[in-house]
Amino acid sequence: MFQRSAAVIPGPNFPVKPEEFVGRKAQIEAFRRALRQGLATGRTPSFAVLGEWGIGKSSLLLKCSAICAEPIFNILAVAFSVSKELADYRHLQKHCWTRSARP
Repeated sequence: MFQRSAAVIPGPNFPVKPEEFVGRKAQIEAFRRALRQGLATGRTPSFAVLGEWGIGKSSLLLKCSAICAEPIFNILAVAFSVSKELADYRHLQKHCWTRSARP
């Protein structure tokens, strides 16, 4: 007898891997356009992803982070929670700025 195996679909607490991400083509292309424009002008924008629990925000952010790491962009994506970790982000920013200023 054949036995059916249930497909494993990530739950809301388990974002999909960037290489498995599907959909949201318009948002992904808008993100790529913004990165290209930012690199051309020297002013790369900041992004925020907002929405209800379980709609794929984390998966989208992981995909966008992977796009940032592509050789054409070579951008370090830094994710943080504004409500809890802004001080940590500022510390990281200061540390990165200090290290990049060294000869």
